[in-house]
Amino acid sequence: MYFNSIEFICLFLPLVLAGYFFFLKLGRVAIARSFLVLCSLIYYSWWNIDHLPVLLLSILVNFGAGSYLLKEENVAWRKIALFSSVSFNLIVLGVFKYSTNLVEYFSLDSLTAFYPNILILPLAISYFTLQQISFLVDSYYRKINKNEFVGYALFVSFFPQLLSGPIVRHEVLQQFHSKWKFVLKRKNLLFGVIIFSIGLFKKVVIADHLGEDVHKGFDLESSYGFLSAWVASLSFLFQVYFDFSAYGDMAIAVGLMFNIRLPINFYSPYRACSIIDYWRRWHITLTLFLRDYVYIPLGGNRKGIFVQLVNIIFIFTLSGIWHGASFKFVVWGVFNGIGVGLNVLWRKYGFTLPRIVSWCCTFLFVCFHLALFRSPDLGSAKAIWMSMIDVSSIANRLSEHSDILTTDFFQKKLFVFSLLMGVVLLLPNVYEWTGYPALQSSRRKIVFLSVVSVFCMIISLYKLISLPYVRFYYFQF
Repeated sequence: MYFNSIEFICLFLPLVLAGYFFFLKLGRVAIARSFLVLCSLIYYSWWNIDHLPVLLLSILVNFGAGSYLLKEENVAWRKIALFSSVSFNLIVLGVFKYSTNLVEYFSLDSLTAFYPNILILPLAISYFTLQQISFLVDSYYRKINKNEFVGYALFVSFFPQLLSGPIVRHEVLQQFHSKWKFVLKRKNLLFGVIIFSIGLFKKVVIADHLGEDVHKGFDLESSYGFLSAWVASLSFLFQVYFDFSAYGDMAIAVGLMFNIRLPINFYSPYRACSIIDYWRRWHITLTLFLRDYVYIPLGGNRKGIFVQLVNIIFIFTLSGIWHGASFKFVVWGVFNGIGVGLNVLWRKYGFTLPRIVSWCCTFLFVCFHLALFRSPDLGSAKAIWMSMIDVSSIANRLSEHSDILTTDFFQKKLFVFSLLMGVVLLLPNVYEWTGYPALQSSRRKIVFLSVVSVFCMIISLYKLISLPYVRFYYFQF
């Protein structure tokens, strides 16, 4: 049951909203919050109930550890508790996320016969693990002043953000304790529906349509030419943009319907004119987590340029490992770390480029790093990279077939990519339109957005009825 499924849109979400605010209307706040926790756990179990014990165990252990950190006064014991609880989370994440690789490497096939589900990665474990590590660290530093079980369970399991982020922190936890969140607010509901509809359109109409070219280019193509490599790369570049953007929009929208303001996780990254700025706009909550809980504690930029560069490469390598067990992701992380490091050096020594040149360099970097991210393995990534820079192949083809640029295929792709580029660069994103999180927008703009959202919802539902829904790309992480 994904956000982009008929079951979620027409059944689960309306019923949960109705039940939650029904209990609140009766003044049964505790029952309403417990009801929302139960619905979130049902939502999580929809794919595979075998994953539920891992989530519940994680919630129980981390709630206990966090409560201890808030109450204990002895510094030494608090440090031991923090180290032990963070280690527990990392060990659990490592065992489940990399068990397949360990079983293959150590030839432990007998384990799978004894317990077949040992190789199944619990859904969202990468997200709720980091979320709870941030809770533990914030509890240690006493940034959290209140913790009770139902509120904490809701903070971790809240279904809009559970499966693919954003990675929320104590600021959101405090919202679950606020009495101002327990009243139905029509403005939040209206903006929630608007943002959700636009996100649904991005996913169903744009991202899923591009998926066919991505699958053909990366999974089926055995040999690449210059044009086919760029078609595959640009198709994925826009597919993952609209897919990830759609999930971020829909998560924020559903949270808003429950009066919870989730953090923005995706903010027009293709407008970035530097690699640093790009990573401030893409998967924002993961970048901030690594900055605040790894980069800064390691010294950040306070210990000289060499240590700063090492720290940058290290946190991006961690980001790669977080995304997956394949060595491809390690290389992807190092590649991005080097890119950001070079950007830091460039700024440090005062080099500048015209804005359009900076944007072009950044966009090309994004094209290449996403091609690596999507490729099945390093060999495939190398092949597509070499084809993307093999200008001679297109020159030879043009000399042999001078009409190649006038073919329907080329003109169709050129039109689609140009249109999508215009959308991501020139049109305001949904947060600019709605003024999220403050939701400050003129009446005229609200009317316009309402009309747009109705159009988006009708087209999206028509697509969902006629075609099977496709899961969000980041669900696999």
